[in-house]
Amino acid sequence: MMRSIQEPVEGHRHSNGGGWVADTAKDVQVYDSARIEGEARVFDNAVVHGNAKVYDNAHVYGHAEIYGEARVFDNARVFDNAWVYGNARVHGYARVRGNARVYGEAQVRGDAMVHDNARVYENAEVSGIAQVYGDARVFDGSKCFKTPIVISGVGDIITITDNLIHVGGETPKDLENNLFQTIWSLAQKHQEVGNPTPSKSAWERL
Repeated sequence: MMRSIQEPVEGHRHSNGGGWVADTAKDVQVYDSARIEGEARVFDNAVVHGNAKVYDNAHVYGHAEIYGEARVFDNARVFDNAWVYGNARVHGYARVRGNARVYGEAQVRGDAMVHDNARVYENAEVSGIAQVYGDARVFDGSKCFKTPIVISGVGDIITITDNLIHVGGETPKDLENNLFQTIWSLAQKHQEVGNPTPSKSAWERL
């Protein structure tokens, strides 16, 4: 459950950048060349290491982990058991939580949210008001300004973003297959009216 991040917690300015770290967090939780700068906050059991940087008014808490060359900034929040690593960027008012993973060259920004067991990686972009959740996989240059459609229970998980269809860990190059054409058509119709997922009748038409 998401709790208020305004709850009073005793803290101090960390030596790596001067950002705010809760006294309940040991110094070893911010180590290597990691930086906590500005009004950024790290608390609970969160870990920031490698060359990662958390700055501006970003908050990292819960059991979240930020590492590699990752950046979390602006008013972004990373919490629960989420990981952000590689060269990933989480910024704006974005939220990454649950068991979500954002890595590679991926970006999550705007008011977007990535949660549950979702994965956003390679050079994917999730922005706007999109929510990527469940077991969704967004990668390979995908762009999500709207919530992607996720189809599970049919073998490989199918994730339909604004510009691509992913099946499991692959991006099919041949969309002539009738199944993909049908799914693609449904996806476009439902995203045009702002629906995050197809209706029951739409599933039945598959």
